Amino acid sequence: MATDRRPGGLSPAEERYRTSTKASDQLNDLAKRYLPGGDSRSTLYHSPYPLFFTKGEGCWLHDADGRRYLDFTCNHTSLILGYGNPRVQEALL
Repeated sequence: MATDRRPGGLSPAEERYRTSTKASDQLNDLAKRYLPGGDSRSTLYHSPYPLFFTKGEGCWLHDADGRRYLDFTCNHTSLILGYGNPRVQEALL
């Protein structure tokens, strides 16, 4: 609906996303130089660009903009024990 857009053409939700994820936007531009579309996980991609995560810790992900997210996908079950699980890391060493 036209009323859902601001004069610049962005919805309020997209404007909030773009304002709060500027580092991810810049990293996406850089990634486009090396990856088709700038993303290697097309199943998790969403417009206008994906978040870029800098760290995983247990069930938490940290993005390039300093925010923390609960990882509900658990990396599609391949990390069922979480990111950086100390017992897994010890077994690998």
